[in-house]
Amino acid sequence: MQKPEIVYQYRSAKARDIEAILNGQIWLSEPTEFDDPWDCALSPWLTELPSKALDIIKRLRVACFTIRNDNTRMWSHYADKHKGLCVGYSTSGISLNSWDILPVKYKTQIPKSKTLYYNDANAYKFFEDLVTCKSNDWGEATIFL
Repeated sequence: MQKPEIVYQYRSAKARDIEAILNGQIWLSEPTEFDDPWDCALSPWLTELPSKALDIIKRLRVACFTIRNDNTRMWSHYADKHKGLCVGYSTSGISLNSWDILPVKYKTQIPKSKTLYYNDANAYKFFEDLVTCKSNDWGEATIFL
């Protein structure tokens, strides 16, 4: 994946968001707290996993970026109904190789598996599919983990 020159993050204008921007921080969300059933669709699997796997999942944090600063839907959902901010971050001089940078995959269905075992060789791939899955309705974005 080619690194874009600028990535954008839509934010509210709440105090915690303004403070994070002023301090040069990026807000990282817990995937289990997302309100969209498509975003990091982990909920159905949480009761089936051993505590060691749950501990790993609870440490996951996600920041979502896009290459567009003019997406009406993102302004509506992520920038407090068009009252928030769209912050651009330059990627020049930043090595993104140490990050797990995964493009969002737009799908018509949330990935499913009949069973999932923590030590299964396909578990990482399945979780990667869940974390990077978004409804076809959303368009283009990039997810950084």
